[in-house]
Amino acid sequence: MKKLFLLFFLIFFSASKAQWIQQYSDLYHYYNTIFFLDSLSGWIGGYEYSGDRFILGTTNGGENWEEYLVENFPASIY
Repeated sequence: MKKLFLLFFLIFFSASKAQWIQQYSDLYHYYNTIFFLDSLSGWIGGYEYSGDRFILGTTNGGENWEEYLVENFPASIY
């Protein structure tokens, strides 16, 4: 019984730490890669409807994003 309780406790609290909040963009962005270094710093790569390729970066957990236009299509970020 103690093992079952411990397993439930670990699963419940490990899942409760991950909290994603949906954010909306005012542009037509298509995202194809994402990488977070920690809970604050992360990057997303993709392209706009117009064809411009970009990488978005955040240092505050996704509250604000800064866009960097790139020449090549970002296939993966790590």
